[in-house]
Amino acid sequence: MSVKLTSAESGSIAENAVCALLQEKQYNILRRNYLVPRVGELDIIAAKQGRLLFVEVKGRRQASRGRRHNKHSSSDNYGGPFAALTAKKRLRLRRAAEHYLQRQPEMHDEIVFLAAAVWLNDQGSVQKIRLEPVEFA
Repeated sequence: MSVKLTSAESGSIAENAVCALLQEKQYNILRRNYLVPRVGELDIIAAKQGRLLFVEVKGRRQASRGRRHNKHSSSDNYGGPFAALTAKKRLRLRRAAEHYLQRQPEMHDEIVFLAAAVWLNDQGSVQKIRLEPVEFA
């Protein structure tokens, strides 16, 4: 039976899955949903041995086999979850990260921006997670 998930529910499941993956890789989750008014939000901030991660999570629901011929949702027809990370969104991510770094002056050897794509089935179970670096122009 198919359960209709809201966007907020899908997003929460996706963020939880990425946090679990990062914790398996020995990262400490420092903050979730770090909101900077009029700038944007950082979904996940994590750290491990001098490496600081800012992670933008994009959850996508996979269509059930009976509804579509391709295995990913129609959003993949428009470039998939990584294409949703527009230049404007990347700028907001960078500005939100700068805000965080100004208020958390700990030294980090490396700062990394990642995009995490999480595919969920109709029941909300995670099918796949892919992490990619965010490129800034």
